[in-house]
Amino acid sequence: MATTGKFKIDVYQCTVYIKICKSVKSSVNYYLAKNNFQLHDHEPSGMFCNPLSNERIGSYYIFLNQKDGLNVEVVNHEKSHLVEQILLDRGIKPIDEVRSYLDGYISQMIDLFFKKQKIKLKNKRL
Repeated sequence: MATTGKFKIDVYQCTVYIKICKSVKSSVNYYLAKNNFQLHDHEPSGMFCNPLSNERIGSYYIFLNQKDGLNVEVVNHEKSHLVEQILLDRGIKPIDEVRSYLDGYISQMIDLFFKKQKIKLKNKRL
């Protein structure tokens, strides 16, 4: 069973959806099939995408594998893609204070999501 949540970023008029699932590949393919896109053959730990960009501009998704995607490294990696894409979609260079403030806000919202779901992230060290 998947765990899902969402939060809005009013300043950028967008919504971020977080989905923790058994198979990132299957979950993402469900959304991508609507636009006839294909995913890689491997099963990722996490993935950021905007699969419904043609239908719902301003909807962004972070998919996390419930087995190996619930660690700080994977969440931060996908969040970094999210921050960059939100800014680029609006013609803003993802640098300096603009990126830092958005990154901080999204970090806070993701942390709140995990607290509400009572999910503790692991610290993964390479």
